[in-house]
Amino acid sequence: MSFSVGSALLLVVVGIFAGWVNTLAGGGSMLSVPALMWLGLPADVANGTSRVAILAQGATGVLAFRRGKKLDGSLLAAVAVPSLIGAVFGAFAATFIPNAVFRPILIGTFVIMAGTLFLSPTTLAPPADAVPVDPKSKPFAWLALVLAGFYGGFLQAGVGFVLLAVFGGLLRIDLVRGNALKVAVIFLYSIVVVIIFAARSRVDIASGLTLAIGNALGAELGVRFAIKSGQAAIKRVLFVAIILSCLALFWK
Repeated sequence: MSFSVGSALLLVVVGIFAGWVNTLAGGGSMLSVPALMWLGLPADVANGTSRVAILAQGATGVLAFRRGKKLDGSLLAAVAVPSLIGAVFGAFAATFIPNAVFRPILIGTFVIMAGTLFLSPTTLAPPADAVPVDPKSKPFAWLALVLAGFYGGFLQAGVGFVLLAVFGGLLRIDLVRGNALKVAVIFLYSIVVVIIFAARSRVDIASGLTLAIGNALGAELGVRFAIKSGQAAIKRVLFVAIILSCLALFWK
């Protein structure tokens, strides 16, 4: 990949929007991964490189949600542990699959994820007065978190939607708190995932750090919007994010 000023500017702009969307809903990687591929990275390296930006975005988002007192620490460990277990196995699986096989999996998953979420976005948003459920009391929810973590470690693109579906549909966590938990969970497992991808030579450092600048800025803006605007506004962002995720499939 030839890295130019134009490429850097594109990645920063894409990163800002991806970080904002990821923090509020999910699907930002459905924009950033195709952008990295459009600039010349193979699909598996683009997948790994995007994790550097996700890590920076997560650190920024967690700090911002903590400042806004929206991160529920009592639920974090319960949802983070199964997700982390799944993410480790997912990341290893992604680095062992040949790029010729990985690319069709990437595109196919994008189509399925975007289509499903477009048809049924309301599964991500329980009633605002719903009472959260402890994952330990619902074995299926614990298993769903492991599978969500595996997907996040393997692909990442759209994992925010998956986690919000588990939080909202199974654990009855509202979108504002669910977003804070989602950001924290993804940040925690991304620490390990980035190490795995880097060790397997699936990370382009220059592209990843440039994209990370945009993602971090977008995450800060996204948290401010989430805290100020509440669940109703986040629902609208979810809808737009799903539409843009579908359009991103045609980038490359």
